[in-house]
Amino acid sequence: MRKRAMDRRTFLMGAGAATLAAGAGLASCAPGVEKQPDAEAADGAEGGGSQNRADVAKVDPSEISRTEEYDVVVCGAGSAGLNAAAAASEEGVRVVCLEKCSSSCAGGWNYGFKNTRHLIEEEGLEDDELELIKKIMTANQGGDPDVIQTFVKAQSSVGDWMMEVARETGHDYEVQFPVPGLKEAIVHFDDCYGVMTDYVKSKGGDVVYKAAACQLVTDDSGRVTGVIARNADTGECVQYNAVRGVVLATGGFGGNPDLIRREAPWCDPDALKDVQPNTVEGGENGDVFALCEPLDPLIGVSCEQVHFVGGYYPTEDIFFVDGLGQRFPNNSVMCNNAYPNVRVRVMMDRPGHCAWAITDSKEGWTEFIDESSPIRADYEGNKAIGYDTLDEVAAEFGFDPDILKASVDEWNAVVSDGVDPKYGTDLATALPLDTPPYHVAAAPGETMAFMGGPRIDSSFRVLSKSYAPISGLFAAGNSCSGYWGPDYMIGVWFGDNKAWAATSGYLAGKQAALGE
Repeated sequence: MRKRAMDRRTFLMGAGAATLAAGAGLASCAPGVEKQPDAEAADGAEGGGSQNRADVAKVDPSEISRTEEYDVVVCGAGSAGLNAAAAASEEGVRVVCLEKCSSSCAGGWNYGFKNTRHLIEEEGLEDDELELIKKIMTANQGGDPDVIQTFVKAQSSVGDWMMEVARETGHDYEVQFPVPGLKEAIVHFDDCYGVMTDYVKSKGGDVVYKAAACQLVTDDSGRVTGVIARNADTGECVQYNAVRGVVLATGGFGGNPDLIRREAPWCDPDALKDVQPNTVEGGENGDVFALCEPLDPLIGVSCEQVHFVGGYYPTEDIFFVDGLGQRFPNNSVMCNNAYPNVRVRVMMDRPGHCAWAITDSKEGWTEFIDESSPIRADYEGNKAIGYDTLDEVAAEFGFDPDILKASVDEWNAVVSDGVDPKYGTDLATALPLDTPPYHVAAAPGETMAFMGGPRIDSSFRVLSKSYAPISGLFAAGNSCSGYWGPDYMIGVWFGDNKAWAATSGYLAGKQAALGE
């Protein structure tokens, strides 16, 4: 690659940006190598360890050891980033995809594309696009209508394209209907990240692992013209110039407690369980915020994806309390899986920012916590032993004993009457708490993702605070805002988040390749 003079670039990273970078965990700035290390090395990394938390120092031009020339630089090798790199590579331009971890940092394998050729021709299923757009707008109560419309109209073609790429690269996929009797399809790839990685390389593109984007580069006009990545092992900084554009696809910020407190202050990250880190090295640290901050972008609405997929699911027939021992409001909305954000926001507004399930030792209850039980044994605070009295329960878990006893008395009364005048709970299968010992299990919300970052327009260009596009800069997937409203849209359709990541990445890559 040709060397390019350093004095033609403006290096972005003031003191404010460096501070934010530390909070955003950008210092996973890890070694830049062009192949994945062996599995033993990757498995030895500690999830969320110091590699993800080290501070990012300001990069001085003299620190840059070499410059690589590309047309498009993509930051992040997840669903959005790899699709962006693959789509751009198809245009015959020089593309590099930078990934700070030693492998693709993303979650999930199932893509919920609608109106693909298979669904229409083989299954006879075709959805009305306008109804899909209206459904998303209603469910997320926000989002840019133009962005949503662009996604809905393009996602079927992107789904067809991904399946064709899988066939071309020798990978398997299957169209599945995960719920019997429900015509909601997903496309399950055997290795969705391997599909796109192989395709990028087949088109002449490069994928560089353990190369963390630490700062953006602009020219004198303010156009983004490249990315600087730092090698954590050697301290080497490499500048990747981008003639046509840079795509940010660094994922969400679910792994960064400081950003959760700042961007989603209604959530307490200390009370949430991280159900599945995307890699053993961590990730999802909100790198996009630190990368963009020097450009003063428009930051949009953040959205939390918090599920209750383990522990005691907050069903109406189980007795729950908050951190004081007050009965938790298990009404029909609170327990409806179509409204997980209602549940987490109510929970976060209660003492303890968590719920605790209490059962007793009658036949039908689980006495011990094990792998087959509905109580997940890996929650901190779960107890496999029983408690003979409610006073013991209160002392162990920090509940107010008088409040807890009053809550149990209230529960027993409504169960006996069969009517819950307070919450309207369905008590058809509920049982009273009257046969000690008692068993207690924490039922926290489980972090799946936090989405948000700079606002994009329907061309996936990052917007400034004046709503004007920042030249040369694009974003996709969970590392931007504009598609999501304040609530995660579970129940709109299966696999919609993966379909959004794939489609937005594809379209952002195409736009960047065009240099528009």
